[in-house]
Amino acid sequence: MQHTHSHEEPYAPVAHTHGQHRRYAFISRLLFGHIQSRIARNIASTHPSIVLDVGCGPGFLLKKLHVYKEISTLYGIDPDPGMVRYAQSVLQNISSTIFCANAVLLPLETASCDAVVTSLVFHHLSSEQKVRATKEIVRVLRPGKRFWIFDFVSPTNFLGRLLVPLSPEHRMLQDNMSGKVKKILTDGGLFYEKTHWNVFGGIALESYRRA
Repeated sequence: MQHTHSHEEPYAPVAHTHGQHRRYAFISRLLFGHIQSRIARNIASTHPSIVLDVGCGPGFLLKKLHVYKEISTLYGIDPDPGMVRYAQSVLQNISSTIFCANAVLLPLETASCDAVVTSLVFHHLSSEQKVRATKEIVRVLRPGKRFWIFDFVSPTNFLGRLLVPLSPEHRMLQDNMSGKVKKILTDGGLFYEKTHWNVFGGIALESYRRA
């Protein structure tokens, strides 16, 4: 397996120093720990053996996936070298491989994964980068296997409509709000399966299946 490191970063790293990485990890665990557990349960329910987390951050979702014994191989990528080191420390006693790479050039072989997941990452990508990332996700997925995306969607209630303007990233959410993300994914060779659940009225877990 090649360790590919592209110098293009499709989204800005959220932290740059060890202290920032630790603070980000703390906030991630505090705010999204229970959500990551739900995502892991959904993924595990389809019995994959090889899972890739695109934009794995501190590695907490991969750690939650590890408890499901049918999952034998865990991969993660993140464009921030410091975050990669942090994730490696979190997962040091778990059989996993974390790459410093980005979503538009995945360092895995074609048709090598049973599941690919990304959480709160896709909205950081430009429209063009989403197209390129989709092509890579389709490439590494085996036929019939699933892509899981947890990200902003068009708000379904008052809280969701309030959440989007308050988000510090609201300017990057146009593709999510307009439904363009779903079109990019389906045009790229993924078939929309279902929306599994929604939190805060504006962030949902969806699954797509590769042909």
